[in-house]
Amino acid sequence: MLLRRLWPLCPPLAAIGFSVFFLTLTHWLSSQNSHCLIHSSTGWHCPGCGGTRAFHDVASGNGSDALSHHALLVVGMFSFSCISLYLIIRITILGKQAPQLPNIYTSWIWLGGGIIILFTLLRNIPAWPFSLLAP
Repeated sequence: MLLRRLWPLCPPLAAIGFSVFFLTLTHWLSSQNSHCLIHSSTGWHCPGCGGTRAFHDVASGNGSDALSHHALLVVGMFSFSCISLYLIIRITILGKQAPQLPNIYTSWIWLGGGIIILFTLLRNIPAWPFSLLAP
């Protein structure tokens, strides 16, 4: 019963753990001089190109540079943080019950995948407004 009330605390804790792991891994990879295989072989920016730089900029508090490296990741991180903060305040400060676990419909998963594909295609267009999405 206690686990059901505290489920909104699990995603932020998992995100913090993933962040520590990611920062450690990228620090090690940068010392190995690794590069994106998709970008080096095709010349196209993959959906994750610029994500490491954006993540490091967010962690250091440099939001404008983070947006220029990977706008979709920064918007997603901001949305996740706002939702998590709302749920934590709702449970701890306001004393309300946690909402039920959300049902994730397959249409939401397809929509998320479509947004990522659209973002990837738009960031590879060299025309002016879309070139701002490239890292």
